[in-house]
Amino acid sequence: MVRNMATSLILSASDNAEGSVLSGKIVTTIDKAKFLRPEIERLVTMAKKATVILENAPQVPSKDSPEWSSWRNSEQWQTWANTVAPAVSLRRRAFAILRSKEAVNVLFGTLAPRFLSRQGGYVRIVRLAEFRIGDGGRRAMIQFTDDAEIARR
Repeated sequence: MVRNMATSLILSASDNAEGSVLSGKIVTTIDKAKFLRPEIERLVTMAKKATVILENAPQVPSKDSPEWSSWRNSEQWQTWANTVAPAVSLRRRAFAILRSKEAVNVLFGTLAPRFLSRQGGYVRIVRLAEFRIGDGGRRAMIQFTDDAEIARR
């Protein structure tokens, strides 16, 4: 259940076909939202760490270039591979949790750069006034925070 909710929340923050960003929020019960928040925070932190590692990695020549084969057989490749290995490991750990390549791509490609300067508090829980119709459960909306929204307050 947590895997599906996390995947849904992450995919809701992706860019759609028209190029606009989707809402980045889902509606669930309060207890489920409280259980989901630390999982999402952990995933975004992993993605941020991988982004920093990849930014500091040395540049790689294009596979189409003639320098590629000489670089691939050199000591520079070993250095690059050892530098990038933690980022690959973090990406694989995120995939093990989410089990969706698309969600992992959104997490590492869209959300990590968005929250790179933020130290925590990537998601928030907003309690909704209406109750769930079937059993009267308290509903909440869990959504990604946006620095532009916070600055307006």
